[in-house]
Amino acid sequence: MTVVVGIYCRDGVVIAADSALTINGVIEEAYLKKIACLADDLVVGFAGDLGFAQRFRQVAKDIWDNPDRSQIGPDEFHKVIESFSTNGILEFLKYVRPTDSINIPSAFVVGFAHAGRHHLCMLPNGNFQPMVINENLPFCSLGTGHYLTNPFLSFIKKVFWSGESCPALPVGIFSAVMAMNLAVDLNAGGINAPIHVAVLEKKENTYLCRKLHEDELSAHQENCKEALSYFSKYSHFFDRENIKNAPYIPKMGL
Repeated sequence: MTVVVGIYCRDGVVIAADSALTINGVIEEAYLKKIACLADDLVVGFAGDLGFAQRFRQVAKDIWDNPDRSQIGPDEFHKVIESFSTNGILEFLKYVRPTDSINIPSAFVVGFAHAGRHHLCMLPNGNFQPMVINENLPFCSLGTGHYLTNPFLSFIKKVFWSGESCPALPVGIFSAVMAMNLAVDLNAGGINAPIHVAVLEKKENTYLCRKLHEDELSAHQENCKEALSYFSKYSHFFDRENIKNAPYIPKMGL
C-alpha cells in the first residue's frame, strides 16, 4: 500500500509521498526518491510500481525539454497536461502487446509552472486519464492508500484552511504532512515513514522546485503533534456534569 498526495495552494503546489516501494506488485523496503524535481518548474511524485515510474519521469523530462512547448499559449496549460497523459500511455504501450488493455501500474501527481502560473494534475493508475487539481478541487491522493489520506485531507481542509478554497503554501505543507502522518499511523508497514515532501514555490516572478529538508519537515511535524494534542484536550468537555448525566440516545420507533 503506497500513497502520494498533491495540494494546490495559492502560491504554489505541494507533493508528499510515503516511502513504501512496490516492485512487481509487492511492497518492498523504504524508498526515498518517490518525488523528483525534474526542472526548476517541474515536480513529479508517484505511487505504485517503480519500473514505469522511472520511465515516466524521463517522458516528463523530455516533454519539458522540448522547445515546441514554448509555443503553447498561456491559457492552454491543459495541452501540457494532455501531453503527460498521451506520452505516458505511448511509453507504456511500447512494452505490451497491441491487444492488451491499458492498465498502467503507477499513479502520478505532477506540478508545473506555465506562463507565470502554477498548475497541478493527477494521472491515476489504470487508464491514466488526467485530472486538473485547482481551487475547485484543491487536493488529491493517489495509490492504494488514497482511501485513507483523502478523508484526512477533507477534515484538515475544514478545520485549518479558514474557509479558503485553497491554502497558502505553509498551510498546504502542514496539511500534507498531517495527512501522511495519520495514514502512516493507521496503516504502519503498508504506508511507510519517513514521508518526503517537495514544493513548487513562487518566488517573485519565477517558480522554484525544492525538496523540504529534514529541519523544515521537523517543524511541521511538531506543529502536527501540537494540533493533535489540542484536539485530545477536547475530551475533557465530556467530563462535565451535564454531559455525564445526559440520557442515552433513544431508539427510533418503527
